[in-house]
Amino acid sequence: ATSTIARASDVLAVQTRLRRSLETTAGEKRSCSPPCHTGFLYPPFFLSHSVPLVVFQDDLIAVVKKPEMLVTIGKKREDLQSFLPFLLYPPDSEDSELMTPAPVHRLDRRTSGLVLVAKTRSALRELGRSFAERRVKKSYAAWVLQNKNATPPPASDADDGAPWNVIDYPIDGKKSTTHWRPLRTLPLPSLPSSGSEEHFQLSLLDIRPVTGRYHQIRRHLSYCLGMPIVGDGKYDGGGSVAMSLRCADGRIYLCSYRLEFPYPAVTKGTVNITRTERPGDIDPAIDDGYDLGANKKFAVRTWRKGFSCSEDDGSSITMMSVCVPLPQKFGQISG
Repeated sequence: ATSTIARASDVLAVQTRLRRSLETTAGEKRSCSPPCHTGFLYPPFFLSHSVPLVVFQDDLIAVVKKPEMLVTIGKKREDLQSFLPFLLYPPDSEDSELMTPAPVHRLDRRTSGLVLVAKTRSALRELGRSFAERRVKKSYAAWVLQNKNATPPPASDADDGAPWNVIDYPIDGKKSTTHWRPLRTLPLPSLPSSGSEEHFQLSLLDIRPVTGRYHQIRRHLSYCLGMPIVGDGKYDGGGSVAMSLRCADGRIYLCSYRLEFPYPAVTKGTVNITRTERPGDIDPAIDDGYDLGANKKFAVRTWRKGFSCSEDDGSSITMMSVCVPLPQKFGQISG
């Protein structure tokens, strides 16, 4: 039994969305994890209006879009991990199945976006190794408050050859690196006059953290660049303009919109990946020129990449990229 008592409308809303998430491309339905695994008959109902979205899943992994104001892994049954057994179907493979799906990494509670999930022990082990070796690329977008008179730092080339600015500043005594680049600017929305708003503007940044320290993006942007994320009351410095842009419920403008990672399969041939799609939602031909503001589609794509190692020199791995559009509020910030 569940310890949570919910309204009938909440139960219906959750169950309807969960049934849709379990439909495969072929239209067949597969059940979620049994109660003997989860210990509960029903999912957490407090999230009836913000159920996490399954962007991709197969027998080994899943990629889930986490809503903001939800912790990834928490002590109580109010986190993303508690929802996963009701969102994802269990693996149908010979691999050792996890009792419940496990997030491989975390997002801050106030950050929305993509979370990579493992369904089997081998997938969890391989994905954990990829994160440890920094072979997983995470891309974020954030609206920040920028001083118009600030001089932008010189750009340098990242791994892909594109011009990126680099923040290399330790956090809590540990090496921490963040790549970022500006995408566009907007004037501030109408605010109560404070006399200083004319010196500021909003900037949309594309961000790629190389390391994963606690609140790394939020701290690097605020402390190193003086460009706090809009709504971030913890790191915005408490200025009059920054405070006027805060949300009453503590929400911030930071979203993890893309993940690129080695698919956890040891195989010489092509990996057959079944995608959970909705007609018109997924454009597999999308490329790295993804328009953060205008594109409204999901994208899931895979490709082979040459990779050399001492055990099997000249072998290749399958890379996977998952991309989602930004939350609607990102396009409504100016007005």
